[in-house]
Amino acid sequence: MKPGRKRKLVDEVRIEWQVSIRRTCAAIRFDRSTYHRKLRRSGQATLKHLIKEICHARVRYRALAATFAPPVMARPRLLNQGVASTLSDVSSS
Repeated sequence: MKPGRKRKLVDEVRIEWQVSIRRTCAAIRFDRSTYHRKLRRSGQATLKHLIKEICHARVRYRALAATFAPPVMARPRLLNQGVASTLSDVSSS
């Protein structure tokens, strides 16, 4: 269970049982220092979350670029294969 969720659990149990934070944390086996620890999220955490959602929703350009590669990019490979085959012909002679 993540610390944020455990903090909420500690608060709920503490209110319901009307006991201290120390006793609630001991009963749930949750460290008090983790309960009191301040979150250090940046102010742009929501922006980062939105960017991640957009990235997962949209198709990536590189995947499309690999599918629709121009024929000029395939040419050097063909030329290299041709050179390799002529070299092997020359070396076998």
